[in-house]
Amino acid sequence: MAPKALPAPNPGSRSSWQWEKLKDDIFDEYSHPAKFEANCKVLRAFAVFAAGIIIARNFGEALMPPGPRTHVRNGPLAACFLFGIAAIGLGPVAYMFLSPTSRVDANKTLPAHTSMRGAFDGISGLIKAQAGLHGAAAAAGPGGGGVRRAPARGLYMYGGVGCGKTMLMDLLVAAAPKEFQVTRTHFHDFMLDIHARLARTRGEADPLRRVADDVAAGVKVLALDELFVTDVADAAILHRLFGRLWDDGLVLVATSNRAPDSLYEGGLQRPLFLPFIARLKEACVVHDMASPVDYRRLAHHAAGMYFLTPDRTARLHAAFLACGEQGGAGAGRGGAAAGAPPALGNPGPVDLDVAMGRTLHVPQALGPAAMFDFAELCDRPLAAADYIALAGAFSTLALSDVPRFVGANRAAAYRFVTLIDVLYEHRVRLLLSAEGTPFELFERIETQAGAAAARRAGARLPGASGASSSGEVVVDDQLGFAKDRAISRLTEMQSLEYLIAHAKAHDPGAVLALQEQADKQRGAAAAAAPR
Repeated sequence: MAPKALPAPNPGSRSSWQWEKLKDDIFDEYSHPAKFEANCKVLRAFAVFAAGIIIARNFGEALMPPGPRTHVRNGPLAACFLFGIAAIGLGPVAYMFLSPTSRVDANKTLPAHTSMRGAFDGISGLIKAQAGLHGAAAAAGPGGGGVRRAPARGLYMYGGVGCGKTMLMDLLVAAAPKEFQVTRTHFHDFMLDIHARLARTRGEADPLRRVADDVAAGVKVLALDELFVTDVADAAILHRLFGRLWDDGLVLVATSNRAPDSLYEGGLQRPLFLPFIARLKEACVVHDMASPVDYRRLAHHAAGMYFLTPDRTARLHAAFLACGEQGGAGAGRGGAAAGAPPALGNPGPVDLDVAMGRTLHVPQALGPAAMFDFAELCDRPLAAADYIALAGAFSTLALSDVPRFVGANRAAAYRFVTLIDVLYEHRVRLLLSAEGTPFELFERIETQAGAAAARRAGARLPGASGASSSGEVVVDDQLGFAKDRAISRLTEMQSLEYLIAHAKAHDPGAVLALQEQADKQRGAAAAAAPR
């Protein structure tokens, strides 16, 4: 694939082609799921170089000592789009253009690097030089002439579902050098770990400070996926927790569907949460992905995973038995269970150990597969910790009788969204029978803005409140935003691309057959396309 011509830059401006044209070209060529696998070798070849650029742009200035310097140009969008430039094959040219000479001090100059290794060598050199400067300043004490530098700023990427936020973060994590001490986790898992640590330090004078210091001791860069706050217990501690982490020098790279000012919108005691938002905007470059395309919905769908017909429950159970009897990686993965899942034969119950000393009863387990009725998993007071334990023990989950969501089952809808987030994060295969398509399940959930727009357009919104009428529209900003992510992920989880990711995580022996199946689908689609 020949790279497209790069226009001559105007050094004094942030011209529109740098953003709009590159964004269109890059995402058209590389983010489309049908093309991503075909170009994965190119992506891997340039990932190290691209991550170096991302780190240099977002952390480089803070790593340079005070003094004359030349800024890396082109704002926070470079953190996302330079990956695409490098992947297309224009990496060295882009780096020479976007990374002018950086000065370590007034007399010593580091030339711009034009190779993948050179990018990381330069960044590592800045880190080592800066560490030496900090050591000398600390030894000199407050009156020793040391200059206090601004802390490194992180990156907060937000935008619509399926626009590539997590992909970009994962490329950074995969390519970052070990001295950056990067830890990548999902927000649910991170907060679960924080609460578990707090429970273990109960009785100390300031357990939250102790926990924050312990986390910061082992992590320099925290890559946090899907920062989405709904729990008042999380909201109550985030300001002090991250305030201490940032004071300890931690750099946050986060993705979210919400802009910082919209986090925990409408939540209990939100004024107490606002200082966290203010500090977040100080500590991170905030970048809006501004993409209207959900690339997950462009994936090639696989058959036999989402059942809608009148015999859907029987078909789901048959699919569950087939997956369980296949065995493979994932059978008995959880370890902490009372009664191992039967490898063959009839399904049997097991109890899983959950964080904080609780257990989760699994009514039907067979090899690497578990099956629940929707009410058993989402109509009970369960939370992310239960779903994480389930995803750690089984690589396939069958869920029957998912209803359409209305006011009467709004709490269950919240749990269902959390379940989907956890299963997606752990690449668990989901078999599901439901009353409607993913969109139809959530069609009566609206945000305030969506409900207002519908009224202006003359649409009738029955009820439009939070009561329990079975036919009303539920206006709920938190659930209204979360539903888009759930719909997108439910759609992708039915795709061959997702099954390939599942197989890579749980059953590597099946990867080749799935890739061949995906190649055949692409070939058939290309042959059927009008010429």
